[in-house]
Amino acid sequence: MTAVTGATGHLGQALVHELDERGETISVLLRSQRQRPLIPASAVVHEGDITDTASLVRAFTGADTVYHTAALISIVPKHSDALHRVNVAGTENVIRACREAGVRRLVYTSSIEALGIGVPGLTVTEGTSFDPDHAIMEYGRTKALASIMVQNVRDFETIIVSPTAIIGPFDRRPSALGRMIYDAMSRKLIGYPDGGFDFVDVRDVAVLHILAAERARAGEKYIAAGTPCSVHELMLLIERLSGVRRPMLRMSASMARVIARFMELWYAVSHTDPMFTVKAVDILQMNPSVSSEKAKRELGYTPRPLETTVADTIAWFRRTLDKKK
Repeated sequence: MTAVTGATGHLGQALVHELDERGETISVLLRSQRQRPLIPASAVVHEGDITDTASLVRAFTGADTVYHTAALISIVPKHSDALHRVNVAGTENVIRACREAGVRRLVYTSSIEALGIGVPGLTVTEGTSFDPDHAIMEYGRTKALASIMVQNVRDFETIIVSPTAIIGPFDRRPSALGRMIYDAMSRKLIGYPDGGFDFVDVRDVAVLHILAAERARAGEKYIAAGTPCSVHELMLLIERLSGVRRPMLRMSASMARVIARFMELWYAVSHTDPMFTVKAVDILQMNPSVSSEKAKRELGYTPRPLETTVADTIAWFRRTLDKKK
């Protein structure tokens, strides 16, 4: 049996559906039975969350492998306490529960931001160390701290997968990147900042997790990279594939930082999520060089073209989010 945390999240959804298609017996942890329709019917469901070790033990008992994808992803500065509670303390609970349940292997979802992308001129590879001191946002810092914790486990096997910027189907909430794509294809996006990043398909990240569980040596880590692309190029791709004209306002980094400051102030008053923050703009300006050659060489990781991902994402949003209107 295989257990999955974060099964209703973007990556978790892609992972449980991939595992289900492969005929795996899956145990999942849900905060509420109301989330049950999002999970394959064959899955065994346990109520609880990663802040509750006892519920984790129940969900992990009988599992050979645990995929820990659950995390709080936030670009908002005021979410620091919650980020540490979920991403750091929650991972500590998962490790403790794996011990108590007798799990053989833990596959942990980290983040490219945990690998010190704030170091100028650094090409991020699987040999790059997790670096909380050079994380740009608090999210990256918490993921680095949790990744180091996972690396220090010695009494059962651990493997770490660090994705770049995830996009693709199964983005039900949606994520910040998913919202940008959806708003662009729905004519709701007024403008976008300059800069770029590496974008990877959520389904490819899910498959790499499974490959890591099946083939990787204990203690290894792998980067799930996709395609480096500027935000402008991404907007042109969305325009071509959706048939909707892209937003005309292309913001320079300095303009985007000014607007982001106002967005952060508005968030504090309205309690809504900003489209981007100053630090998010800063990360886009770094446009880090990322390599996943180790994952390709050792595990057979093969990310699909970005055009395929964007086309499938547009189609998925039109089938799901548009129907909710």
